[in-house]
Amino acid sequence: MELLGLPNIGNTCFLNAILQCLLVLPSFLKKILHQEQLWSSSPFSNLLRCLSDVYRSSLPDSGANQASKADLMWKVKYSLSGYDLKYLGDTQQDAHELLVNMLCQLKEEGMILKTLGVSYTCPVSQLEFQLVSVRTCTSCGRESSTREDYNHLSLDFSPERTLQSSLALTFKGEKVEFKCEGCKGLHATKVELFHTLPLVLVLHLKRFGGPGGLEKLEAPLLFPSELRLSTLCGDMVPHLHSASPQALTNLAPSIQGSIPQTLTSQVSSPAGEAKDSTLCCSDSNDQEPEKVLLTASVVRREREIE
Repeated sequence: MELLGLPNIGNTCFLNAILQCLLVLPSFLKKILHQEQLWSSSPFSNLLRCLSDVYRSSLPDSGANQASKADLMWKVKYSLSGYDLKYLGDTQQDAHELLVNMLCQLKEEGMILKTLGVSYTCPVSQLEFQLVSVRTCTSCGRESSTREDYNHLSLDFSPERTLQSSLALTFKGEKVEFKCEGCKGLHATKVELFHTLPLVLVLHLKRFGGPGGLEKLEAPLLFPSELRLSTLCGDMVPHLHSASPQALTNLAPSIQGSIPQTLTSQVSSPAGEAKDSTLCCSDSNDQEPEKVLLTASVVRREREIE
């Protein structure tokens, strides 16, 4: 029986993990495959072309063997080397850094298409959300806010060792020095909240802590069956996507192939505005303590809402 997985062409397990994570997300994959006529004619769509080819090679009727898949993996490495030459080498790299670089490269390829006048939606949009940072003056109560775009969220490892508590710890308010434009006070409290929610929420767990951040945190993290974000959202959250709870157990009908059933969590937003998304959770086993880390990502099922 022919193996359907991706071959390891050296120390590339970090690359295989990220590729398999992204290519089992129907909404992400759908944005690539359904827009192939838009990007295929561009010589700058290298990573888009690689992701499409890798996905098709994984289908049971593709006829691809391990040798042809190895060639595809080399093409992926060459494509990524345009962003960073280290990906041409044969050494293990930080998987979370790779994920961030891949998403940046996909966005750059999308921007090139738009400059050519192509009406194109980048697949990274399925992972994007906004956080709003609210600063409240401790003297007069005056509020000011800023918003920033993200495509993943890095979580501190909580003492309770649960995903929900790690989220709460990450969003915990803090006191900061901040000059108030109203009363000229110099101190404020700062709180971050979700301003928008993505269809797929990518979470990255920081696995190093202690003095100097050199201690590896080996303890397991408990995942709930449902992850509630109601306390982490602003009062008027304009959601990017909506879905029924049943969407988490249905595949996008136009995407071929099966999706590994490894982990699903339902992401719920504030009461009265119930919107659901799929949670893509990531953990880390890298050996570089000075970096924010991720190695493998797991997802079960998700469906894009038209």
